[in-house]
Amino acid sequence: MRTKFLLAATAAFFLLSVTAFDPATISRWIERAIGWEPLREAPPTAEASSLRAAVAQIDATALERHLRVLTADSSRVTGYAGAARAARYIEGEFRRLGLQVTREFFPVSVPRDRGGRLRVAGADTTIPIYGLWPNHVRPPSLPPGGISGPLIDLGRGSLAELDGKRLAGSIALMGFGSGNAHVQARALGAQAILLYDDGRVTRSEAAEKFLQVPVDIPRFWLAGADANILRSQARTGAVEVQLQARMDWEQVQASNLFAVLPGLAEDMPRGQRREIEQWSDQIIVLQAHYDAISVVPALAPGAE
Repeated sequence: MRTKFLLAATAAFFLLSVTAFDPATISRWIERAIGWEPLREAPPTAEASSLRAAVAQIDATALERHLRVLTADSSRVTGYAGAARAARYIEGEFRRLGLQVTREFFPVSVPRDRGGRLRVAGADTTIPIYGLWPNHVRPPSLPPGGISGPLIDLGRGSLAELDGKRLAGSIALMGFGSGNAHVQARALGAQAILLYDDGRVTRSEAAEKFLQVPVDIPRFWLAGADANILRSQARTGAVEVQLQARMDWEQVQASNLFAVLPGLAEDMPRGQRREIEQWSDQIIVLQAHYDAISVVPALAPGAE
């Protein structure tokens, strides 16, 4: 009987809380009853104020200038000219700021795109093509004399789009958002794959475009305007194209940059001390990459 009375009283209380009383008032009563106090924003500390002051000093114009310099080259993959120029620029900026700068050099093997081009039979113009990242150790190089074949547009390489197409000996155009359909196109006889931006150029799609086994599948990237021209020509009928391209593994000299800003010779706060007593004895490491990476090594500016 007592339990039923308590349940009825509780139900009546909650009913009144949303009909006769303001719910916010009821909430405050409950908070005071259980001793709960809402969190209040802490007053600004000297440390927070100095951080805000430091952020306020960031010069957006200078930041834009740094970005323009670092993204001026078509590629900042290690071993390409852009990476070397970025290292020299950053070292110069560090020295200008008065930092202690040293460089560490080490060898690394990278795929160097020696250049590629496509020529439409009967036309005088050539279109640049860019090799994709190697399948394991196998780069997308073509024989010294290049290859020739009819150009066909496979869309995204679905079975419906492959139906009725003669792939043997062809040069296949495919949208980048085609997963690993290029593997099937190659297995059915396509000599090379030309990939273009179909609105689905993503990191996950890029991961599908190279394999961890050394399979010979020549894959190349086309600029958007060039892809549109070739797709239009492919729709008109038999178009013969000739490709030449070379990508080689090369051992290059890479480098790490170390810039040191010495700490102050002042005692640390007691709450932050361990065995070290002064800020100058502490080491705080900030690390970042100055090179870039892309599924198309020759096209990796590192920002858009």
